[in-house]
Amino acid sequence: MFEELLGRAKERAAKEEKRAKRARDDFAAMLRGAKDLDPDAPWEDAKAALAREPEYKAVRARRSRQHRRMPL
Repeated sequence: MFEELLGRAKERAAKEEKRAKRARDDFAAMLRGAKDLDPDAPWEDAKAALAREPEYKAVRARRSRQHRRMPL
C-alpha cells in the first residue's frame, strides 16, 4: 500500500513539474514576443503590463501553490 501511495505521489509531482515547465516556457515566449516591454522600464511599469497576461498569472499562481505546500 505504501508503494502504491508513493507511486501516485511521484506521478502527481511529475505532472505538476511538467505543467510548471510549460507555464515557464509560455511565459518566456510571451516575453520574447512582447513588443511594448522596454528592458529599461522600472519593474512596476513592466509588472503592470504583464499582470494582464494569462502566462504571467499562470506562473505566479503555480509559484504561490508551491509555496503553500512547502513545510515550515
